[in-house]
Amino acid sequence: MKVKNEWKRMLAMDVSDVYYDKILMNGNNSPELKSVDGKTLKAGDKVRLRISNGGASSYFWLRYAGGKITVVANDGNDVEPVEVDRLIIAVSETYDIVVTIPDDGLAYEFLATTEDRTQSASYFIGNGVKQLISPLPRLKYFEGMKMMNDMMKMNGNLDDMGMKMSLNQMDMNVVMYPEITGEAGKKADHSKHGGMNMENDPNRYNANALGDIVTLNYSMLKSPYNTSLPKDAPVKT
Repeated sequence: MKVKNEWKRMLAMDVSDVYYDKILMNGNNSPELKSVDGKTLKAGDKVRLRISNGGASSYFWLRYAGGKITVVANDGNDVEPVEVDRLIIAVSETYDIVVTIPDDGLAYEFLATTEDRTQSASYFIGNGVKQLISPLPRLKYFEGMKMMNDMMKMNGNLDDMGMKMSLNQMDMNVVMYPEITGEAGKKADHSKHGGMNMENDPNRYNANALGDIVTLNYSMLKSPYNTSLPKDAPVKT
């Protein structure tokens, strides 16, 4: 497998370029948010968080034990609110999100996990007994690399096998995720993986084997106002 990867000029099998011993949020591995402006958080309260990835090399999966995450801004630009179960944040990227405190006397884990799933940091939101979210399972590296090998010619060009896909329509993470493809050894039906986006339909990413779990992708982010240039605007070439 590795020989084929190198032969076809594929990247090394390191999802995260650098391994770190500890992941921090605001300088701590498990900080707590119990109040806002002196007000103790309680059931029904909504908290807006600005999540900035200050890491130098790591992408992070973001998930919340208290339910849905509402994305309201990306890189300082407001977007129409969209509810998701998880999202991935790139290096230097920023999301504004809203989470809800569902029950009194409980603190819900907001979990950031490195893309390679080796480390994480927790932000506990609420005042009470800590409620954890299940950790993400280990990646299935070789399943993803095998599929990539099958779709790459020896000269490094994409062999889309007649599916008319471009490289930016392929998401090897979808193949490597055990929660999507099932346990190792089971043959996955890749035609249902929205990350491959075969029909160029952004909503396909939210269906498939994930069931009701919604994963954010950029095509879901819509401007709350019209960004089209006026048709009668002067044009200079």
